[in-house]
This record gives sequence, C-alpha cells and structure tokens, in this order.
Amino acid sequence: MTARKAVVVTPAGLAEPPAGDSLAYTLQGITPVVGGSYQHDGSTIIVFEPVAALGSTTLTLSASPGDGQVIRVTSRYTITTLTVSAGSGRSIVGAPTTIGPTAPFGLVYRAASTTWFRI
Repeated sequence: MTARKAVVVTPAGLAEPPAGDSLAYTLQGITPVVGGSYQHDGSTIIVFEPVAALGSTTLTLSASPGDGQVIRVTSRYTITTLTVSAGSGRSIVGAPTTIGPTAPFGLVYRAASTTWFRI
C-alpha cells in the first residue's frame, strides 16, 4: 500500500493540486494479489493496480467513516470476486461483487443508519 497523497481531477487525468488548493482528493493506490485483504485508509479515491486480472480480493472500509463521506473505487484490471466489508457494526447496501476498468463504483456513508450506500 502506498502513502496517501492529495490529487485533483483535471481533463488530462489526476494531477498535483495547485499550491493552497483546498479541494484536493486523497488517493490510495493498492497493488493487490489473489486472496489479498486490504484496509481503506480514509482516502476519497481507491485505485487497485493489479499486474493482471485477479480471482479474488477483499477491501475493508474505513473504521471511522464520517457522515456523508464519499469514496470512489476503480481497478486497472478485472477482479472477478471482490468482497467489500463495511467493518464492525456497519452495513453496505448494493455492495459490488466485482470491479474492473469499465465497472468502477462509489459509496456514500450515512451515519444515522451506519450504512454505506452505493452511488
């Protein structure tokens, strides 16, 4: 897992934010292996970068999400069996079971129901 770093989305892709820009996203890059289990570090964007298509991987979401927290997840190659865990005492409505370059997903957290909802 790599360290979190701030990025902004531009027409040309992801870039370093301008000095003093407060609208930056944080990026968590993960190089998964088959059967691997990974912890969301609170970043707003998660990018899986396997070296090829994978059979299975697990992602456990942040241990302390904030109300209205949004995350986006994508992958360079297809992960055919993706398990997304909401963590202790939380649930996910519409949890994805696969991910790939043409099938990213987003989630938003609702504290009142301790639930992540797919967006």
